[in-house]
Amino acid sequence: MPHIWQKYQRLLKRAEFQACYSQGEKHFTKLFIVFAKQASSARIGLAVSKKNGNAVQRNRIKRILREFFRLHYDKLARTELVVVPKKHVDAKVLQFVHVEKDLLPFVERLCQQNVSDE
Repeated sequence: MPHIWQKYQRLLKRAEFQACYSQGEKHFTKLFIVFAKQASSARIGLAVSKKNGNAVQRNRIKRILREFFRLHYDKLARTELVVVPKKHVDAKVLQFVHVEKDLLPFVERLCQQNVSDE
């Protein structure tokens, strides 16, 4: 069954983002910087700056990222993530396949790390 984003599954407030930035671990992939913090449940935050283009381009990046995390949400048990695209990410050429190829190994590694920590 496809996952539907609920409000409690998203980071919404500035303080929540700041906590993830300061207390979480910083990871780098080819296209993204990901801040990961242990938490009681899985929550996602997206921070796409104006360096990534105009509103249309930023929203496209966010839509693709949301779809990736919707499909792979079950692997994120008890982790808060803030995903920041690097400034060279071009929304015009970015596709779901690129995001999946870039973030899936990271998410799987994070999932294995969470299982070993328990």
